[in-house]
Order: sequence, then C-alpha cells, then structure tokens
Amino acid sequence: MNREIQRLRGLAVLMTIVTHVTLGRWPGLFNNAWGGVDLFFVISGFVITNSLHRLLPDFPREAPWDRRLAMSRRALRVFFARRFYRIVPLAVVVMALTFVVSCISHALVAHSVFEKPTMIAREMLTIAGGFYNYALATHAVGYDLVGYWSLCVEEHFYLLFPFVLIAFPRWNQRLVAVAGLTFVVGLVLRPLSFRGVVTEADYTFARFLTHTHCDGLLFGAVLALLGRRGWGRSLATGNPLERAVAALCVGLLWLMPGVAEGGRLPNQLLLSLAAVSGVLVFFAAAERGIISVARPVDQALEYVGERSYALYLSHRMVLDAWTDAGVGNIGRWSWPILVMGFILFAELLYRTVERPFLAYGKRRCEALQAAPAPATEPGDMAA
Repeated sequence: MNREIQRLRGLAVLMTIVTHVTLGRWPGLFNNAWGGVDLFFVISGFVITNSLHRLLPDFPREAPWDRRLAMSRRALRVFFARRFYRIVPLAVVVMALTFVVSCISHALVAHSVFEKPTMIAREMLTIAGGFYNYALATHAVGYDLVGYWSLCVEEHFYLLFPFVLIAFPRWNQRLVAVAGLTFVVGLVLRPLSFRGVVTEADYTFARFLTHTHCDGLLFGAVLALLGRRGWGRSLATGNPLERAVAALCVGLLWLMPGVAEGGRLPNQLLLSLAAVSGVLVFFAAAERGIISVARPVDQALEYVGERSYALYLSHRMVLDAWTDAGVGNIGRWSWPILVMGFILFAELLYRTVERPFLAYGKRRCEALQAAPAPATEPGDMAA
C-alpha cells in the first residue's frame, strides 16, 4: 500500500466534506473546495491503470484484437470482480439507508431537508442503471445521493478503459492513445459541452457528465504509464523544494474553484485542477516522503484515506439527518459532535460492510486467478 496515495485520498474526502458542510457559512473563496473530486479522479486513474498492467498479459507483438481479447478474459474477470466488491456493496447499503432515513424523517419532521422517498427511489434507479450523473445534469432526479455522480463517472471509466489497453498493446501505443483521449475530453468535448453555460448552477451540473470530466481519470492513467518507465522515482527525489511545491498544490487545489467563482473559466479551471492533482499524485507515487506533514497528521490522513469511500458516500446523509434533527445551524460547540458523527458512521460502514466485502472479494479474485487459463484459440482446446 502506498501511504502517500492514501494521505491524498484522506485530503480529497476532507475537502469534499468541508465544501458541503460549510456551504453558505464561509466566504465563497473557502467553501468551493470541490477540487477534492478532481484529486480523487486522478488517483483512481493512476491506481486502476497500474492494477490493469499487473493483470493483463504480455501480448505477442502480432496478436490480432480477438486473440488479445481472449487472452485477457481471466484478467478482465478478476478486474471487474475487484471493482464490484470494492464499489457495489457499500454503495447499495448507503442508498438503502438514505431511503430509510428519508422515510423516518418525513414521518417525524414537517419540513425535512431530505427528498421524498419516491424521489430517492428514482435516484436509486438511475444509479443502478448507470446514468445518474446524466439524469442529475438534466434535473431529472433529486440530489440526496448527489455524491454518486462521480461514482458513475468512475464506473464508466472502469467499464471502457481496460479495452483501450487491450486495443493498444504496446507501451508507446497506450501512452499516445490515453494522452490523445485526455486531449479530446479536456480540449474538445468539454468546451463544446460548456458552450452557452453561463450561471454557476449550470456549470455545476455540466461538469457531472462523464464526457466532460473523465480527463482527470485519463490524466492519472498517463501518470501510471509514465511510471512504468520509472519517471516518478527518477524525477522526484524528496527534496525540500518538492515538498514546498506539494504544499502549494494543496493550496491551489483548495482555493482555485473559489477564485474562479464557479463558472467564469470552467474549462480552464478543470484543466488546472487536473494538472495540480496530477503533480500531487506524481509526488505520492514516488514514495519519497514528499506528501508528508508530521507523523500525527500523516497517520490521521491515512486513517481517513482508508475510510474515504465510506465517508464520501455517507457524509451527505449524516449532514441532512443532523439538520432534520433540529441542529442544522452548526455552532461553535456542535462542530466536534458533527465531526464525530461523520467518523463514527463511516467507521461502522467500513467495519461491517466495506472491509468484509473487500476480504470476500479478495478470496474470490484469488480463486479466479488460480483457475486454469481460458483457451485463446480453437486449437488450444484440443491440446
């Protein structure tokens, strides 16, 4: 486990939570820290690409597409099984809990901040169908499960990206293909999609779309491909200047959305957030101690990072339940209670749902990897 990547996960989820908790309470410069999601995307693209590189076989130079696909069957089964057990169980549990809490809240509170249970059920159906982020962008569903938009973007990436690596078997081909896709998303598809976007609200929803926001994932994939040639360890040495640059990047990641006021430079802003996130992931990948503050802070970020998925999915429900309980106006002394609520609920989900399913998924994937390799050509069956 790369502890520095884990610290970045912790930072990303804390930025996201602060954005939602402080919305309307702090000056706009500080409560627009949604760059945490972009950091998540770059981390995911980096980690997933490395995972696929370890799983996919080395293809013969002249192997046609159909043979490469056949050779990749077991790797794809293992990869998708890992993604399933990593993502789906906890996502389903949090959705179900949100629905139940909404039912209880509407029964007890006259003006609940939760959507009606029927609206949450509608959100759940679009999430299960894999198009929630597009439904959300067109205002076809409610917002109680709004955090799932980024999950949909990542799932679309997980479903399609393995086949990009199979289609381009050589390292240089993959680098050109992935860099080209990053260019198309960031400099062609997103500007076209953002054309006519004027208000901050419209911009917020326009960036929920997979084809306008997956360049962060692809940027992480480019970093992983470069890392296969040792770029990270050869260029990042862990000197004080690099640590200062990393600290500057964290500040930029937090403040840039507020400076841009949500929508004046939408495409340039997202490109900048992906680039800054990429610098942080590049430093973390080298494991030279660049992403480090002090041991207690590092340990706290690693703890939060390990539970970042549970925190990300559940924090909105905890905050809304807090509001409906009549203590929505967060005062000086209620902050610690709310923070403990986030942590304790995430810890409960992590221990009872996430970790058990991860362990079960690991055993299932080990069994899949130990199974005999599937035949790649008709003649192999006879052998």
